[in-house]
Amino acid sequence: MAARKPTKRTGRASSRTSSQARKPMTRRTLINSLGKVIALVPGASVLRTTVEIPVRGTSKILQALPFAMEEQLATEVDELHFAIGKRDAHDRLAVAVVERLDIKQKVLAELEQRLANLAGKPVGVLVRTAAETAQVRAGNPFPAEDPRHTYVLFLNGPPCADVVDTAVGLTDEQIALGRQEIYVTYPAGMGRSKLKLPAARTGTARNMTTVAKLAEISASG
Repeated sequence: MAARKPTKRTGRASSRTSSQARKPMTRRTLINSLGKVIALVPGASVLRTTVEIPVRGTSKILQALPFAMEEQLATEVDELHFAIGKRDAHDRLAVAVVERLDIKQKVLAELEQRLANLAGKPVGVLVRTAAETAQVRAGNPFPAEDPRHTYVLFLNGPPCADVVDTAVGLTDEQIALGRQEIYVTYPAGMGRSKLKLPAARTGTARNMTTVAKLAEISASG
């Protein structure tokens, strides 16, 4: 019986497999791979108490809490996160209060670590709460402009005061500063604009249409 000649391998299959393995992860893949993020905040940073509050329903309680706890709070209400528990035998509601900044820092660090592990390199992360996203939307200084051509450049801190002075290629665009954002209008569209902002190197931009959707998603919980 004649011996069968060995089949010559072209290497196409192996090269295809290796090229697929080297294919970079998409944004959606990264997001789906993150899983649930839990922020652990030191107990010393949390105010735990009970409050006498007659209203029922989570949304109504959260709206009434800042007024019911006004004398116990030394920080602006919009900078705090309220978590509600169960009522005791005297119908007083268990409440925990922590500064949003503490939570954001924990979430930021965890997300950066997970993304770095998944992507194999550092990935910049910006975190905004639902309230902050709503503020960005409401604070749009150019409401009369096309929301598709009005962008918000999100930053990790307050923008520099010289943003306009250091802008390059500014023509018919309009620029305004927010708390941790820079608003920019591009009448002819961002793709045709020659405008360059040094601050854009450390931020990420979304148009107002997207910001509105993000605000609605965040508000829905």
